[in-house]
Amino acid sequence: MTSSESAMKHSSESVFSFASAADIIRSSQKDDYVESVLNDKLSAVIRQVFGTRMLHKFSSEVSLLGGLMYLSLTTLTGSRTLGEEYCDIFLVNKDLDSLLGIRKRLGFVASSTLFPYVLNRSLPTIRRKLRHEIDKLDQSRSSDPDKQQLRSRIRRVLLRNLQSLTSGDAVNVLHLAVFYFYGSYYHLVKRLWGIRYIFPRQLQEHERRPGYEILGLLLSVQLIVTLFRELKLLLPESPEDQNQADAGTEKSIIEDVGTHVTIHLSDPEQLAFIPESSRRCPLCLSYMTDPATTPCGHLFCWSCICEWCGEKPECPLCRQPAKEQNLLLLK
Repeated sequence: MTSSESAMKHSSESVFSFASAADIIRSSQKDDYVESVLNDKLSAVIRQVFGTRMLHKFSSEVSLLGGLMYLSLTTLTGSRTLGEEYCDIFLVNKDLDSLLGIRKRLGFVASSTLFPYVLNRSLPTIRRKLRHEIDKLDQSRSSDPDKQQLRSRIRRVLLRNLQSLTSGDAVNVLHLAVFYFYGSYYHLVKRLWGIRYIFPRQLQEHERRPGYEILGLLLSVQLIVTLFRELKLLLPESPEDQNQADAGTEKSIIEDVGTHVTIHLSDPEQLAFIPESSRRCPLCLSYMTDPATTPCGHLFCWSCICEWCGEKPECPLCRQPAKEQNLLLLK
């Protein structure tokens, strides 16, 4: 680094302050709210033009379009998002030497929107292939019974945590804990691109925001306890515990893959107490498959309402709160 560059960087550091964790979180929450409003407006237009069935079929693409529109009109053009304006913070390179160039802004927008969409679309196929490879641990027999038991235990642990491992839950929790300790990167994408937030001025001592180190500590403890609990399953166990673990693993596989007995309401003998006028799903307009009810009492296909609540945790008909964990599968 030349003397002029060093002087410029020193001058920038003396004029600007890195944004605090509180302002970064507040900005992100504001942007999430604005983006959700934009998605609601897009959904309303698509519902009126193409119908509810088309909206439900392409709900992921609608969310992708909303995110692309919002970031393209703000970050990509070099402007601030509404959340950044609300908290009066700016995006800069991590070395605090310049604002973001067009290439980095374009890469950031694509990484924040297109990459999660492609990953989520690919996850079911990835999980099926990984499950097939994990199952081979039990198929390859060993003459050593201890090695065979260890393979079985490893298989159970991997199958139990396959969904969380492939969705990156542990990485996200670890990254969030690091953010609470240091207050630098709230989003993993910004860390990968080396993008930080600054205030347009130097903060005075009385303006310093408190940190969230205690939250980072709690998340770290949670992660360590979870890791210890899973590693404990690799230790030798009694036959009774092994049978219970096998039963739990098989149950999780059945729930994840969907190999339970499927209920089709096109058959009038299945769940005959449901009248004919209520046997079609309001989302896909077909006879319900594995009907499920929301807390408010409305019926939908299990897959339809789970996908809907994953995008918007409310009943599609009456707009009452409805989270996926509150849905009841009829049997």
